[in-house]
Amino acid sequence: MEGTAAPVRVKDEEEVGAVAVAPVTREDDSTSSPSDKADPRKSASWKKNVTFNLGHTHYQVIRDVVADLGYTVAKDSDRKSMVIWYNSMPPIEAIYSLESYQKINHFPGTGEISRKDCLARHLTRMNRVCPKDYNFAPRSWVLPAEAIQLKKHSDDARRRGNTPTYIYKPPNSAQGKGIMLVQSADDIPSTDTVLVQEYLAKPFLIDGFKFDLRIYVFVQSFDPLRVFLYKDGLVRLSTQQYKPPTAANLDSLFMHLTNYSINKGSDDFQDSDAADEGSKRSVKWLMEWLSGHGHDTDKLWRQMSDVIIKTLLVALPHNQHLYRASQSGSSSGLKGGQEKASCCFTILGFDIFLNHKLKPYIIEVNRSPSFTCDSPLDREIKYGVVRSCLKLLRLRPSERAKSESLAKAQCQARLLKPRKKSADYTAPSRGAVTTVAESRAAARKIAVDEDADIADAERAKVAEDNAREFEEARTDFELKNQGDYMRIFPPPPGPTAEALVERYDRLISESSRLFESEHMGARRQTSDAGVDTGSRASASKTTKKKSEKAKPPSVRRSDAQSGRRSTPSVPNFEDQLFEELTKLRIRYPGKSEMWTGQMLERIRKEYGLHSYHVRQYWLFELDALQREKVLQIVKSNIERILLRISPHKHVNKLRVFQILVRVLENLTSRGGEGLWKFFDPAVSRQQAFRLVVHNNHLGPAEHKCCRRMIELCEDCVLVVYACSRNIGQSETGQPLPTFFVGTSHTTPQSHGIPSAQPTEIAQVFPGSPGRPPGRQAARPTTHITQRPVGQLTQRTSLQPKNFTLGQFEVKSALASARREDSRVHHV
Repeated sequence: MEGTAAPVRVKDEEEVGAVAVAPVTREDDSTSSPSDKADPRKSASWKKNVTFNLGHTHYQVIRDVVADLGYTVAKDSDRKSMVIWYNSMPPIEAIYSLESYQKINHFPGTGEISRKDCLARHLTRMNRVCPKDYNFAPRSWVLPAEAIQLKKHSDDARRRGNTPTYIYKPPNSAQGKGIMLVQSADDIPSTDTVLVQEYLAKPFLIDGFKFDLRIYVFVQSFDPLRVFLYKDGLVRLSTQQYKPPTAANLDSLFMHLTNYSINKGSDDFQDSDAADEGSKRSVKWLMEWLSGHGHDTDKLWRQMSDVIIKTLLVALPHNQHLYRASQSGSSSGLKGGQEKASCCFTILGFDIFLNHKLKPYIIEVNRSPSFTCDSPLDREIKYGVVRSCLKLLRLRPSERAKSESLAKAQCQARLLKPRKKSADYTAPSRGAVTTVAESRAAARKIAVDEDADIADAERAKVAEDNAREFEEARTDFELKNQGDYMRIFPPPPGPTAEALVERYDRLISESSRLFESEHMGARRQTSDAGVDTGSRASASKTTKKKSEKAKPPSVRRSDAQSGRRSTPSVPNFEDQLFEELTKLRIRYPGKSEMWTGQMLERIRKEYGLHSYHVRQYWLFELDALQREKVLQIVKSNIERILLRISPHKHVNKLRVFQILVRVLENLTSRGGEGLWKFFDPAVSRQQAFRLVVHNNHLGPAEHKCCRRMIELCEDCVLVVYACSRNIGQSETGQPLPTFFVGTSHTTPQSHGIPSAQPTEIAQVFPGSPGRPPGRQAARPTTHITQRPVGQLTQRTSLQPKNFTLGQFEVKSALASARREDSRVHHV
């Protein structure tokens, strides 16, 4: 059982589509080349260059595995480690900011299968379109949305003379918290969102005890999907002899629930170090025990593998979409046919229930399974899960050096790119020379067209050969380092592999169709209803009459059912935000709005003269912190606008603000290349916009807000660049007193800020306590004060000060920008 599996053969209709079990080879500690095997010192040397950031995990077994493999644990503050391990789901910014050589142990979007209510919805939808394939989950209802269906199911069962039993679960809890059994829908407590499942009352028993399995699954990649199953795990038994549920024993959680966190508090809990006794045992022991009692364990493994794959497929389009959005980098440096390595991986914990016929059922999926080791059995199994997972990642320090050299080469290529000729440039006429050159070019074009088909065929053949060689090398590596893992997707070679691929492709197509219809329908419903897109709670209209369809207010289902008065929905304020953003302007120090606009127009018109200097200033002279603080000017103004126009107190929870913040982060990511794409003449604005705005399901108003915010960021960078280069110095040579960003509604007398000493700048803001008497108050205008620029000599730093917008007092976002006199250019 531990070495190789029995040959695969399809017995009946139930086994069609089951995954073939690949042979499990013994673990090979070496992941290096043959030359490294000959020299152990060389192998140990490169392993020390593989760094792990374990500051977000407290599991000791993770640290032990990293130490035993010879890797290095970096400081908790090191964001450039090759592997970053989180106990729970990391912030999405941590995934979006990964370099190509880094890896993190979570995928974005796995909550679609780890949340009990989301998993139930996905499985129910797939059961409607593929009932024969998705019959491995108990019937579920998500309350309060499906309260009527649950009530009907309960009443129908009672009319037939049956007493149904339901298990009540909070959707996002763990360790058995909040779980209870009921036999009537009326006994379910009234809460916001809960999951109710039909209780599976006929379990397979071990010595009279109910049990479930914790199976560990390593997802190496979602795009494309690549999954490994660990051929061991935990068998968690209840601590009381099982009896069918009745009204008298519904409260006996030690009988009906198998959660370790619940049963370890029982007086009957047996804690044993052996794998074949106690209340917690190993899956390997269970398979040997079942085999000894005449059960087909190979068939059981195939069925469990099939159930796991189908569970992952229900949310595969969602996971692929979010992963692609988080990884906007190119695949430069890869050969044709070679896949780009995934920056994410994860270890999932599947809880599987076996009924009296040994049919597996999915109970739930844990995206952050516990690696706490309370016994030697725990440590043995979890140590092997983590160790083999890290070995399958194929961590190589050369990937980091390759990524950094590639980024440097790309940056140099952009800097050394020849300037394009202006649109009004006309080449001089050269008569016959031009005619000869054109004829030669035409002849070359004809020759290229004739060989195009041959070249395409050769490239396709080379790509196919590369893909085959890459897959063979990867398969050999996996067989040497997978330990007790076995690959279940893509299906391993075998007599049923082709049929399995065809079957899973059909399920992926159905899942993709449901994903597209769901998201496109939600987008149309949001735009038609005009509700606040910052909230995911859907509002439904009561349409008893045709005239009621045209009414803008919407009524929540809970309000309509309870008979309370309907409340109008929150108005859509994205359009208001866009209007406010169109009024924002950034001005040059000491100059009027009109003058600044003319200066920006001149810079863009003569961009060929400034392109190199703008690129040099934004990508190289400013560091990452300074770039973020320059764009913080725009972010702070947006936040204050939302505080004024939004009915919500916490603007950071609004969907539109989160989208804009994510776009700002993408603008400054990868050394500021996100924003530079909008300045690069070789990249169209539409392409640059797609690189920084990854979400394809934005509303029209959100798209407009993102575009306007990017325009403000461009103006901000150009004005800061112009000040650093001393463009627009006043004719008198006096110091330029201040930067400020504000609306176009200013006092007609000033055209900006009157000249004043640096110590007096903070007192002349409209609305500030120190405003001089008799000055007319203007509309709220954001001012950013700093030290005067003056004549730039050796070094001049822009120090952040305070600025105001009405009654809001915040810190300036302009960072200190160090400049040298040799880089100052007067235009």
